[in-house]
Amino acid sequence: MKRALIFDYDGTLIDTESIEFECWQRVYAEQDQALELKDLLHVIGGAVQVDMRAELERRLGRSLDWAPINERRLTHYYGLFEGLDLLPGVRRLFKEATERGWAIGMASNSSRAWVERGLSRFGLLDKVGSLRCRDTASRPKPDPAPFAEAVADLGAEPAVSIAFEDSATGVASVAASG
Repeated sequence: MKRALIFDYDGTLIDTESIEFECWQRVYAEQDQALELKDLLHVIGGAVQVDMRAELERRLGRSLDWAPINERRLTHYYGLFEGLDLLPGVRRLFKEATERGWAIGMASNSSRAWVERGLSRFGLLDKVGSLRCRDTASRPKPDPAPFAEAVADLGAEPAVSIAFEDSATGVASVAASG
């Protein structure tokens, strides 16, 4: 019976969520607006995406020229991203799983391009046999599709596979996937 490890990406392999929040805080601060974590807790890890631009414009009561703002945000983001490392134990877990014949997959509500970029940066992309992301799974989390499809892609059995998640939305997806 084939077994698999299925990982969420953001917050589970690498802490990208903190730097994303920091970058949006900076954008809001440029417009004299405060952005607090409590403003986003209801969507972290979920299928619902907050339109941070629309929210800022709603607060300001006017439109903004997003091209230069987004360029500054992304420059800051990628600068911070380059300083990140995998969370403790991730590299060892990938190595040991591979040595023991476990298949490895990803189930993320991020885009496939984003997940591939990070996995490539850390030399892990070639170890991942399935990437089910918001743009490659039939439905996003909390639906069970990302995890169920990743396990199926790998030819593994859900009942003997292990999922790694960091959000209530993800845990609900895993539980529903078997």
